[in-house]
Amino acid sequence: METLGLNSQTLTTYESLIVTLTAKPNCPLPLQQIPVDVAGLLPSRLVKLDDSGIAKLPILAGNREVAVEEIFSVSRSSGQAEPTLNWKLGAFTGRIDNLGRGLETGLIQVDGNPGADLGREMSGGKIHINGDAGTGVGRGQTGGCIAIQGNVGDQCGAALAGARTGIRGGTIFVSGSAGDDCGSRMRRGLIVVSGTVGQRLGADMKAGTIFVDGSIDRLQASSLGRGMIRGTIICRELKQTPAHFLYACRQRLVVQELIDRQLDNVLTNRPAPVEYRIYSGDISEGGRGELLVMKDQGSQTKSTHFV
Repeated sequence: METLGLNSQTLTTYESLIVTLTAKPNCPLPLQQIPVDVAGLLPSRLVKLDDSGIAKLPILAGNREVAVEEIFSVSRSSGQAEPTLNWKLGAFTGRIDNLGRGLETGLIQVDGNPGADLGREMSGGKIHINGDAGTGVGRGQTGGCIAIQGNVGDQCGAALAGARTGIRGGTIFVSGSAGDDCGSRMRRGLIVVSGTVGQRLGADMKAGTIFVDGSIDRLQASSLGRGMIRGTIICRELKQTPAHFLYACRQRLVVQELIDRQLDNVLTNRPAPVEYRIYSGDISEGGRGELLVMKDQGSQTKSTHFV
């Protein structure tokens, strides 16, 4: 079978390759003081190039193009079941933006702290971050999975500038805390935040599910779900019920086992819920959204760290 000039044996070889980009310790200081845009450096593309081909690829540093080799050294190995791109950012003190933008397939693993728009407009594949991430994680995402072992900035899973909807599919797992506007205008998908969140969580939300395992204080609660049309926000602890939500009932959900199974895949040490207090809102938008607040069962806990 020939596909784009590649036979099936060649494709299998490509699929098992791992490309590693390691930040150079002697990278020129000017390049570490401006944002570096790495959009287009995706596993499915890089595994088809040799080391010199990858090293010569252009990336944007501020408003000018530079070659990958000016900032990163390139190496490769084999053994993964899917095309894999490893980023090692430890020696780089600047900001790496648009990492994983448009990802469709493959795995991206990052050791370090990427900048803005991680996983922007991705439709498939997986991104694993060992560190914190900047603003705009998963903006415009329609599929795939982003897992971050640290904190994220504002607008996680939110809408792109001028767009009517935020994340429209896929999952985002944050083991730390998230900033303001998390899940703003969310249309579909799942966002799980193990820590705390900023203001306007799920604002103008249209569908999808957000789970927050940390406590939400009075200030954050006052703007939670503002303008929410549909969708579900699940909270472990809410210090104050938002004025734009009305109490509906208290019950254990029919789909409780499905929720527990999903959360058990990514969290440990979290309270095991007996039942939820359920609220409807935003009442100014028809009250069709759901706010579920857990009632803890004493010392029975499950983890708040990713498995």
